[in-house]
Amino acid sequence: MAVDGSDIHIPTNKNDLDSLYEFKDSRKPYNLLHLNALYDLNQHTYEDVIVLRRKLSNECKALTDMVDRSTIKTPAIILADRGYESYNNMAHIQQKGWKF
Repeated sequence: MAVDGSDIHIPTNKNDLDSLYEFKDSRKPYNLLHLNALYDLNQHTYEDVIVLRRKLSNECKALTDMVDRSTIKTPAIILADRGYESYNNMAHIQQKGWKF
């Protein structure tokens, strides 16, 4: 299983402060969502996704949530980049019987 996150640019909405990025210079404001995806490398399928407004995103919590709610029974190996690294995530993965 691989997990990674990606920012998604959405139409500008100045009322959505949890996803809005504004600048003091002449650059235009923009809004972002953050997608966290758990992908099965063997089956070529997405097993779970979590999408949050960018300023509310937390990759560590997203991975914990996806691991905890997974119904996959077979042992798995989780590959993730540094945004998902935490002792709590490692503990949740171990408790599930998976590896990292």
